[in-house]
Amino acid sequence: MFRLLKDDLANFYEVNRRAEKSICSYYLKTIVLHLWEDEESWTSGWLRRRYVDALRKTATCLQERNIEHYFIPGENLLDEKEISDEEIDVIKGYFVGIIRKFVSCN
Repeated sequence: MFRLLKDDLANFYEVNRRAEKSICSYYLKTIVLHLWEDEESWTSGWLRRRYVDALRKTATCLQERNIEHYFIPGENLLDEKEISDEEIDVIKGYFVGIIRKFVSCN
């Protein structure tokens, strides 16, 4: 799951070479850890659904500009870096585009 999200992020930065690498894989790992706690089913039959859930949670966290630290509750990882609203919107849009493509294939 995390590897898929990490590859999605790498693809984003490959396509958008001029984008500053403000969102890192650690943020995605944190999102997956929170999702893992929230969702009960992670068996192979549910992995496709969990991937879409992870994409949606990533887009939501970016929209809300809040990725809560996994080990320090109340600490927002996005507060550590100055990331413009425009950059957040572009990255969020990329993940939303993946969701749309993935869901439309079902």
